[in-house]
Parts: sequence; C-alpha cells; structure tokens
Amino acid sequence: MNARTPSFAVIVPAYEAEKTIAEALESAFAQTLPPAEIIVCDDGSADRTSEVVEGFGDRVTLIRQANQGPSAARNAAIGAATAEWVVNLDADDLLLPDNLAARVDLLAREPDLEIIASDGLVEVDGIVRRNLYGPTWRFEPGDQRRAILERCFIVCWAIRRDSFLLAGGFDPGLGHAEDWECLIRLILGGARAGFVDEPLMRYRLRAGSLSNQTVELQLGHVLAMRKTADDPRLTAAERDRVITAMSGYEADLRLARLREAVLAGGAVARAEARKALRRADTPLPTRAKAGLALVAPGLARRAAARRGRETGAGVTLPIE
Repeated sequence: MNARTPSFAVIVPAYEAEKTIAEALESAFAQTLPPAEIIVCDDGSADRTSEVVEGFGDRVTLIRQANQGPSAARNAAIGAATAEWVVNLDADDLLLPDNLAARVDLLAREPDLEIIASDGLVEVDGIVRRNLYGPTWRFEPGDQRRAILERCFIVCWAIRRDSFLLAGGFDPGLGHAEDWECLIRLILGGARAGFVDEPLMRYRLRAGSLSNQTVELQLGHVLAMRKTADDPRLTAAERDRVITAMSGYEADLRLARLREAVLAGGAVARAEARKALRRADTPLPTRAKAGLALVAPGLARRAAARRGRETGAGVTLPIE
C-alpha cells in the first residue's frame, strides 16, 4: 500500500458468533486490497467466539467487553482502529473480494467523500434472493440532506474514522437503525456520501429468524426518527419531513407486529388483527392481511412465512 492509498480497517462486532465469524474474517483476508487492520469486538459472548478469533493470531485485533449491544461493540472497534476509513462487517456476513479496492477507486475520483455506500446481496438460507438496491430503493446522489431524513439510502457503508468520531459514534440506546441515525448526524454536519454501484457485501439471513428481527428494526426506525426530530440543526420544513417519515415507519412497525403475530398464531394473532382493523389509518393491504388472519389463520401464517423467505425480510430496507 503506497502513501496515496487510503487505509481501511475492517471492524467486526460479534456476539455468539462461533459458527460464522471464521468465514467472515476469511472474507476480509481475501480482499484484493488488504485491509490495514481487522478488529473484532466480542460483545460478551458465552460461546467460543473469542477462541475462534484468537486462532487467527496477530492478523486480528480482539477486544472483549461485557454485552452492551452491536452499537457499543462497533464504537469500541472503531475507537481502537488507526486506519483512515472503517468498514463494518457483521460476524455472519461476508465482504466480497473487491470491497476495499472498489472504494479506493471511487475515492481516486471523489477524494472529498466522507461516506461510501455500495450495493450488496441478500442471501436467505444460503440462496441469494435480491440486491439491496433496486428500482424502488436507490442511492441518492443529489439532495442527500433531504433524502437521509426520509430513508436510509446508505448501506454497506465505509466511513472516515475521524468524521465518525466527531459525529459522536453510534447511539447504543437505539438498539436498531443506529447506523441510519448516525448517518443522519454525519450528513446534517456536512458529510457527503458516494456510491459504488456493484455488490460489495453478502448479507446472510435465516428465514426462521426474520420476523422478530423485522419488528426490532422497524422499532429502531421509529426511535431514530424521534431522536432526529429533536436535532437543532433541522429547519422547520425538515422537522415536518421527519415527522411525516416517522408516521410511515410507525405504520411499518404495526405491519411487522401483525406479521409476527400471524406467524405465532393463536390469540395473539387475532388480537393484532382486530387492532389493525380498528385503526382508521390502516392501509388496505394491511387490512387484507388482518382479515385473512381472522378468517383463515393457517393460510395467513403460510403466506407470511413464504413472503419472508422470498423477499429477505429483516434487512434495513423496505420489505418488498
């Protein structure tokens, strides 16, 4: 690596990841442009996560801490890094081989960027289902301040470490959507994001765990919007836009909770379905799902499970 090439740290928050972290780390070692450092923060795992990481020797820096959640683990790993840029790699995902090289190529053309997003692949139970970006979810190259207040159009991110620290890092109190809320603060502070229009990561999900994950993520969206609404840097018009977006995410949260209840079945499903039907603002598609849950609960449960398998529900993008 010459003096003009930006340095990258791959940071890996890990919890109970003994079955997946070795493959995740191997994907970091397999980069066509090697990372300057790889830092794993074991967030209080009770399994063999740290032991697996230690097997890689001094190629990986290992940090251990009591369980505090992924935001705190990412903050600790980034705080320990020395590279100019940090790239997040969750312990059950994979970097594709040109992840770092493609970002360096973009920086050669746009050296003032502070954030670099890219496309990625969503894999459910070992099968690639879709790209993260598509016709209904695009990166915003223009008015990024407006766009980031409405949706997290930045995924598969790399961030300049100094900019991240100056913005205050991730908020561990959010639980989910902490990356979106941090990106909002960065862009409100003047950071600009660029985009590599090719898949650079592989998000690996299991269909059996998607419903609960979706509920938690939608709740994170709502909490992120509530926090952002209090940011003094917002104009009055921007604050109105945040409140409008929050209303949409609250509706998404209600739909996710309905889907979770339908998958669980029984009295919980009936209660959530009746609640959805009583609300005057429940959209027609959600009303249809709620009605099906009441009259044909088995059919509704199978449809909800199939939709999760087919779409890769659970990532921080719309469920299509």
